[in-house]
Amino acid sequence: MQPDENFWKKCESEQIANAYELEQLLGCGAFGGVFRAVRIANGRKLNKRVAVKLMLSGTIQQDELNFALDLPSHQNLVQHFTGNNVEIDVFPMFYLVMELGDCSLADFVKKRGGQISSAEAKPIVQDIAQGLKYLHELDAGNSQDKRYVHRDLKLLNVLQVGGGWKIADFGLSKALDQGTMQASKIAGTLHYMPPELFRNRYVSTKWDMWSLGVMIVEMLTGHFPFESPYSGELERKIQIDSPDLEGVPSDWVDIVKGCLVRDHNQRWAATDVL
Repeated sequence: MQPDENFWKKCESEQIANAYELEQLLGCGAFGGVFRAVRIANGRKLNKRVAVKLMLSGTIQQDELNFALDLPSHQNLVQHFTGNNVEIDVFPMFYLVMELGDCSLADFVKKRGGQISSAEAKPIVQDIAQGLKYLHELDAGNSQDKRYVHRDLKLLNVLQVGGGWKIADFGLSKALDQGTMQASKIAGTLHYMPPELFRNRYVSTKWDMWSLGVMIVEMLTGHFPFESPYSGELERKIQIDSPDLEGVPSDWVDIVKGCLVRDHNQRWAATDVL
């Protein structure tokens, strides 16, 4: 079953674990629906709102549930509070309760005409890089070499929470043994994927750094560094062509080029960006 927007809209007003009531569908995709929800205690609505993500059972979303709940808190990673199984209209699901963002970075940029100024971008990129630095340098407890890679970093998956910016949506995130892994399949969002993924499905924390470089170009110029309406042509451009940096302010060029180095071994880390 592939649920659509109408499917998730029908979940509005449902109660989750007698603790949350789903108020409004904020967005949905192939992996689930995200709702604004209100906290309930003793049958009474409280003045506390959160985001609740619903995901159909029997999918990879169990991995997201486990990953998100195990992830230590950080000021630039969206905080996750609880999650478990639930049944809605006979459909078995997982739910995940997390911080409610004010808006996504995608909406923030869109409301400003599709691009933002260098001054606006600086604190945003700083927050994202701080979150990535923490994610990439985490110790999982059983290996000093264990690191985490987000694998789907994009404007839509960065949320404004209060006065800062936080990385969200860890549905494709993975723990890395010895710092690398081979992807079993190509997953993510094509415009933000690094060239090594198409060559040998190589995965490291440097994947996220490539994605950050793409995001910086996108938010500063309104276009991607590699563009094509055809997926095959876009894959080729990512692997071979030089990035289109037209419109990138001069004080950002070094950072963007550092993130978009094709050799992942030479590509900048989050510390370099900071």
